[in-house]
Amino acid sequence: MSIPVPIALLISTSSQAAPITTIGGPVRDWTSGATGEVQLYVGNLAPNNLDYSKSLGAAKVDTKGQFTLTLPDAAAVAPALLPAASEFKLNVPCEGNLKVEPAAALNFFDLAGYDSFGLRITTLRLGNTRLEWLKPGDMLNLLVYAARATKLTGNTLCQENATGKRATDAPRWNWDAALQPGWNVLNVKIGDRKEGSLTAVVNTGDLPATSGWFQFIGRGGLTMSVENTEHGQVRVVGMAADGAAARAGLQNGDIVLEIDGVSMKGLTSTQVAERVRGEPDTTITLKVLRDGKELTLTGTREFRRTN
Repeated sequence: MSIPVPIALLISTSSQAAPITTIGGPVRDWTSGATGEVQLYVGNLAPNNLDYSKSLGAAKVDTKGQFTLTLPDAAAVAPALLPAASEFKLNVPCEGNLKVEPAAALNFFDLAGYDSFGLRITTLRLGNTRLEWLKPGDMLNLLVYAARATKLTGNTLCQENATGKRATDAPRWNWDAALQPGWNVLNVKIGDRKEGSLTAVVNTGDLPATSGWFQFIGRGGLTMSVENTEHGQVRVVGMAADGAAARAGLQNGDIVLEIDGVSMKGLTSTQVAERVRGEPDTTITLKVLRDGKELTLTGTREFRRTN
């Protein structure tokens, strides 16, 4: 999958010098010809000690996925803000809290998509990728409201899910975000890996033209499973019957020798899986060992939803 650029998101200003008052643009994976609605809610990053599930605003989505949402004013959003405090604990399994200086009432918000029958589809992601596994260069964007000018600083290392198992690609978020009173968009730029984790810088700035809204998050790859063998090799042990790996001619028991000409000798199954992942619709070539013979197989990565 290639991300089309540029696609303008509708915001009231071209920079973060002043808070925004509207947000919108196309939902890039909206079903063509369908209509629906987006609604504004307290976001997943918000602490779970705030029981506030009311929609704060809504906008119609047209058959091309376009919408424009007028963001609520200070009085309307006030009940959905956390009381002013000097610390903000994110409502995801993360290590570390955010410092809020000076203390301010604030909160994070998400958009949810609904179909024409009023049924909730999913929470929308704002960013330049719909892939679950982030990589250097990827960008996520967050919507936050602050009752006064303040700054968010700190470091958080987030786990993949609530099981306590941290993903190898879970990024360490380094926050340095100056918020204006009102609605702000934060940019989360994924950087290189340090100390075993990807890094990310969170700050305010212009909303990149490459960012857009996505309904569905997933993985790009060959839809197969691998494991380490007792001989230090990596073996294919499962795949979707109708998936990209099967279409490429892979079989259970194949030993992965090379990926795109790079030897996999000495790598773990996790490292091999990382090299299989990539943008959907891109080509990948694997050299495998099967029944004592080396075979070269070519496949096309596919997108599989995970939300």
